[in-house]
Amino acid sequence: MAGRGFGDPQMSASVLRGLMLPLAQRHVDIDRHLAAVQIDRDLPPQEGDTISLGKYLALLEHLAEHYDDPLFSFKLARSAGPETLGAVGFLFLSSASLRGALTELVRYVQLVQSSTITRLSEADDEILFTYEIVDLPNRTWIQDVQFSISLIYRMIEIYVGGQDGQVEGVRIFFKHEALTNMRNYQKVLPAQYIFNCDFNGIALPARFGDRRSNQIDPNLSPILKSLLDQFLGQDDVRMSFADRIHSIVVSHFPASLPSAREIAGILEISEATLHRKLRDEDTSFRAITDRRTFETAAEYLTTSRLSITEIALRCGYAESASFTRAFRRISGGLLPSEYRRQKRQKAGRPN
Repeated sequence: MAGRGFGDPQMSASVLRGLMLPLAQRHVDIDRHLAAVQIDRDLPPQEGDTISLGKYLALLEHLAEHYDDPLFSFKLARSAGPETLGAVGFLFLSSASLRGALTELVRYVQLVQSSTITRLSEADDEILFTYEIVDLPNRTWIQDVQFSISLIYRMIEIYVGGQDGQVEGVRIFFKHEALTNMRNYQKVLPAQYIFNCDFNGIALPARFGDRRSNQIDPNLSPILKSLLDQFLGQDDVRMSFADRIHSIVVSHFPASLPSAREIAGILEISEATLHRKLRDEDTSFRAITDRRTFETAAEYLTTSRLSITEIALRCGYAESASFTRAFRRISGGLLPSEYRRQKRQKAGRPN
């Protein structure tokens, strides 16, 4: 599967194959909507085959707009199952504990959807899973974020108790603003919702981490891991040096922006070697950090109502003027306010 890169990011065809039945159950004219975003109806049939991530994101946004339902993908995930994630989904259900299942998901999620960063942490008696799309600043992905968070919750439900599994005390976090009345979210998935956050994620009480499942024979787990490790190895080979640097920057940002020297230390190479390798790939460390700053700023400008000053602070700038100058340089001349206006007008949303 293609790694996270500067070309066309990819995702596993299993995701879309897994949605065919839930879409048909909703009486969606699948062929018509696939054609609208230029996705071939004859999806690749095998594990490891991919389709364009950009087209998939466009499909979810298109469906939400067509059916005038901002929670379309959020609801759709409630009918999905492990087959949507392919082998990764069945590894999730065959893991020895829920904590282990989430850990494996973080490890292998790149095989499901490239340009995706997930993390798992535990503090204050909560397990927190976070989800983020990178590398596609000119795409809108709110529907994908809502689908993915809802799907992970669905997988947790199945793991802890089958189709009627219950997980109390869940909190859901979104970077974007609420798209509809809170009651509508609650009807789909009862939880506590927090919008305009620094991250997208789902938190659940830590006591669920030790929960074990009997959904799938745990002896299947090592077989699936062996298969997925083969795909992961192929993915690592295709990842460029610039991609590796970008992934490290993403893992630190926006909490901090590591210097070239710090990243060289992580990779156990000299700073000069780092810059030389990036030059060999026709890029630079500044281009990579600029790219990450723009990705983060673009998402906030497109999906939230945070002020420019608030966005500047979240992107690591002490004041908005320096952020505005940097954004204008990176974006090719657009002010943050202009970028926000254009994106929100294109999406048909108020400024």
